[in-house]
Amino acid sequence: MEPVMHQVWPRVLQRLRRTLILSKRNHSGCAEHTAVPASTHSRHIRPTLLVSRIYQPTSLRDVGQESRLQGEMTCKSQRLMQQAGLIHPSNPGCYYYLPATVRSMEKLVRVIDQEMHGIGGQKLDMPSLCSADLWKTSEHCPQCKTGTLVESRGIEVGHTFYLGKKYSQVFNATFSNVQNKPSVAEMGCYGLGVTRILAAAIEVMSTEKGIRWPGLLAPYQVCVLPPKKGSKMDEVAVLADNLVHTLGETLPGLRGEVVLDDRTQMTIGKRLKDASRLGYPYVIVVGQGALEETPRFEVICQQTGETMFLGQDGLLDLLGRVETV
Repeated sequence: MEPVMHQVWPRVLQRLRRTLILSKRNHSGCAEHTAVPASTHSRHIRPTLLVSRIYQPTSLRDVGQESRLQGEMTCKSQRLMQQAGLIHPSNPGCYYYLPATVRSMEKLVRVIDQEMHGIGGQKLDMPSLCSADLWKTSEHCPQCKTGTLVESRGIEVGHTFYLGKKYSQVFNATFSNVQNKPSVAEMGCYGLGVTRILAAAIEVMSTEKGIRWPGLLAPYQVCVLPPKKGSKMDEVAVLADNLVHTLGETLPGLRGEVVLDDRTQMTIGKRLKDASRLGYPYVIVVGQGALEETPRFEVICQQTGETMFLGQDGLLDLLGRVETV
């Protein structure tokens, strides 16, 4: 049991790392890609995801500054997640997980489920409450009677325990072996801390000013920024909305992953700052270049800090390589 459990965690980590490496390699060249305009019917059934309707703070102020001075904010991920409206404090050490965080956790669970399925694992659901007789029979958890305790610093995101036959013998948990004879099962247990993995990823990958996600876990992959309302580029706003639909319809993997920052009462600079803090892997600024005979878009890759100016074909080629779950 223990060797099998040890396969799951490295596979999950490797997959999360792979999406980061792919995001860095995606800029090496752009092949031709024919855009397929979204039909009127498909636009009707796939409404645009708007930033103004996402349940998050309207002003992403630095909520951690005062708390850090008082020693309350103990880590970067805690500060950044609270600042971005991903979590909200409840009781000491406890937090509400807001919609974007729940969305990321659901993605992480899907990754873990896929990797478990890949090694032949199966899921079952058990009740939280059980008979007291089971606790009395099992004598609770085994005690560590030998060994040396070594103190080290790190982030605990999971654990594995090899239980052997301690509990299976007590409960007579047997199976038929290859000789078709009853054998006592060997047991192991593991725990992957979904919220811990999420916080640890943010802690390790983020800058001091903004969240950086493993590509697979970002709540949304792309944020499209139209110009400020009332500016000389009002007509570009329609092109931004069209781009959101084109991405969703042309690239099936990005359906539900592209948001439009419709807070056009705010400047592009302010919205870019918010997008950096929230950590969308890709930010697309739809400006004057979109009106050219061959439209061009400013594309910012948050992971690398690279800014590119791409035509629609190049943009579709770049985002077509984004892995989603």
